[in-house]
Amino acid sequence: NEAIKNQNNVALDCLMGRYKDIVNMKANKFFMVGSEKDDIIQEGYIGLYKAVKSFNKEKQNSFKTFATICIERQLITAVKNSNRQKHNPLYFQQHLI
Repeated sequence: NEAIKNQNNVALDCLMGRYKDIVNMKANKFFMVGSEKDDIIQEGYIGLYKAVKSFNKEKQNSFKTFATICIERQLITAVKNSNRQKHNPLYFQQHLI
């Protein structure tokens, strides 16, 4: 993890590959309006990347647990934002009349 924080792209690629199944498993539980499955998976990887950058081994016990939580939170946030945006056209149509 320290190697990744120090801009080691090989270590980051290795870790992303190692957690690929977790990202896919979590992403398969979500649906975003107007998005493809790859978009949801990408959000999962963003959550994993955030976990890598913010993990502190003195504060958290297990990186896997921390990463899983970060992935889920990123996916939930993406879905919530997607649902908010799907209602925007209705809001603007109602206020233009």
